[in-house]
Amino acid sequence: MNVPFGTIPVIKFVVPSVLTFLLQHQSLLNQSPYWTRAAGTRDARAVSKGWLWTVLITYACGILGAIIGIYTRMLIPNLQNPALALGSVLTIIPVPLAALVMCGLIAATMSTCDIYLVSGINQLVRDVAQYFFKIEDTKRLLNWARWGTCIYGLLAVVFAITWTRGLGLLFAFGTAIGAPLVIFYLDSWLLKIGNGKGALATVVASLGTVLYWEILTANYKQVHTLWLVFPIALVTLVVVSVLTGGRPKPSTKGPLSELGVQVLLALRLGYNTGAKITGILAPYMKNNGVQASQIHEEIQKLEAMGYLERESPRLVRQLFFKLTDKGKEAADQRLSEEDRVALDAHGIDAGTLKLLKELSRTHTPLGIDYLAEKLKIYSLQLVAMIENLTEMGLAKSTGFVRLRVQATEKGKQVVA
Repeated sequence: MNVPFGTIPVIKFVVPSVLTFLLQHQSLLNQSPYWTRAAGTRDARAVSKGWLWTVLITYACGILGAIIGIYTRMLIPNLQNPALALGSVLTIIPVPLAALVMCGLIAATMSTCDIYLVSGINQLVRDVAQYFFKIEDTKRLLNWARWGTCIYGLLAVVFAITWTRGLGLLFAFGTAIGAPLVIFYLDSWLLKIGNGKGALATVVASLGTVLYWEILTANYKQVHTLWLVFPIALVTLVVVSVLTGGRPKPSTKGPLSELGVQVLLALRLGYNTGAKITGILAPYMKNNGVQASQIHEEIQKLEAMGYLERESPRLVRQLFFKLTDKGKEAADQRLSEEDRVALDAHGIDAGTLKLLKELSRTHTPLGIDYLAEKLKIYSLQLVAMIENLTEMGLAKSTGFVRLRVQATEKGKQVVA
C-alpha cells in the first residue's frame, strides 16, 4: 500500500510485519508462564483481569518498541544492522536515561528467567516425573521441584555462557512449545476433540516443524515459522485424536466415591467453580493425598453420572457447575445439620458464617494469615469462602500482595 514517504506491506508473512507481530504476541500470551502465574492466584477473578492487562501491556510495549526503532533510524540513518539499534541509541541519549533503559533490560531479563525457570520445573515435575513415576505424595513432589530448580538453573547458566547462538534458538524452541499450547486451549475451549495421543503427536509435530524450518534450514526468512507451525499443530491434533477414538468418556458405572461426595457437598454449599471446589476441599485433599487433577477427573465422572452439569459446554462457563436434582439429593444425605441450618437461614454454610461473624467484629480489614490462624482454616479454603462472600456482597477484599478483607454493611446485617 503506497502512503506518503513510503509503502506499507499489507500481507507479509515474515518478520518484520504487522500480521506476524500480532500472531507472535498472541503466541507469547498463551505460553506456560502466564498459566503458571494464574494457577497460583488467590482470586479467580484476577485471572481474567490479569490476562487482559497482559494483552494490553504486551501489545503497547511492542508498538512502542517499533516506534523507538523508527526514531533510531532517523537519528542514525547509516545503521547497517537493525539489531544494533538499541545499543546505538544508548550512546547518544543522556546518560541517566540510558542507565534507566539498562535497568529495565536487566529487570525484564531477570523476570523472564525466573518465571521460565518456575514454569519449566513445574512442567517437568508435573507432566514428566509425576506421570512416569506415579508420584502422589506432595512432599516428595516438592523435593523433586527443589532439586530440579537447582539443576535446571545451573544448566541454564552453563548454556548461556557456552552457546552464544542460544538465545535465538531458545526463541525458536519457545515457538515450538507455544504453538501446541495455543491449539490445546482452542480445543479445550471450543473444539472438544483432542485426546492424549493427539496432544503428544501435536508436540512432536510442532518441534519437528520448528527444527526443520528454523534451525536446519533458513526457510523462516521466506515465511515465518509461526505461519506454518500453528496450522500443522491444529491439523495434527484433530487428525490423530479422531483416528485414535477421540476424547475418552468417563465411566458411568460404579458407586459414588467418597471424593465424589465431597465434590457434591462443596457444590451444595455454594462453591460452584473448579477453583472454589479445590480451595474448599483443601483439608480433605491434604489428609487424603488428593491432587487437584483428581478433583477435575471426578467432576467429569459426576457429570457423566448425572449428578452435576456445566453451565455451558464451551468457553468460560464450562468451568461453572450446578447440581442436578439427583446430585442435590445425594448431597443432602451427607449435609451436616449445622450447614443445613446456616444455608436455610443465610444462604452460606456454617464455616463461612463463622468467618463473616469474625469480620463483623471489627471495622478494619483483616489479613488472610491472621484469619487462617484465628479460625484454624487453611488459606486456600479461606480464599474460597472470601470469594463467595465477596460475590454475594457480604464482604470486600483489598490489596494484592497482602490480601485483606472486611465485612460490608450488608454482611454485618446478616449476622446481627
